[in-house]
Amino acid sequence: MSQLPALNVVIVAYGPPHLLERCLTALGSELATVVIDNSSNDSVRDIAVAHGCHYVDPGRNLGFAAGVNRGLAELGPARGDVLLLNPDALIPGATAIALQRALRAPGSERLACAAPMLEQTVGQPERVEWPFPSPTRAWLDAFGLGAWWRRSAFVIGAVLLLRDEAIDDVGSFDERFFLYAEETIGNDAR
Repeated sequence: MSQLPALNVVIVAYGPPHLLERCLTALGSELATVVIDNSSNDSVRDIAVAHGCHYVDPGRNLGFAAGVNRGLAELGPARGDVLLLNPDALIPGATAIALQRALRAPGSERLACAAPMLEQTVGQPERVEWPFPSPTRAWLDAFGLGAWWRRSAFVIGAVLLLRDEAIDDVGSFDERFFLYAEETIGNDAR
């Protein structure tokens, strides 16, 4: 396999600082990490700086989508692949690199993103793939028939690796989605 592009991490933090501490400790120091602190919390700043992260306080809660966009802007045009990581998720840096190798494996050139299996606790998998929202899907779910709907899906952004070229192709996250479902739409859908 040829040389992998750079791999950078963007964490949009809001809430308990101890979660960010656990997240960054698990991640380690091998990957460049940008922390967007939507809570403007001094403890979040101190933790991010102590772990060698690039810390950004936007001065207000931008929401997840705008926070990701701010993180991408901080990385600049030579950003490489980007791992979006929630502060309550734990992934070792070596596992993030293995995920990047899987995304970049021969035959996977058209994959835009990858997400690992997530576990709530040891042995209890957490759902990471969801169908795109639609009125038809909502009605089918309401009547207990959602399993019959076979349509495209998206993976949640808790731990989501984005291919550099896909970010260029799709564009930034849609900031109209303050929180939840922002993974499902890009600028071209406006």
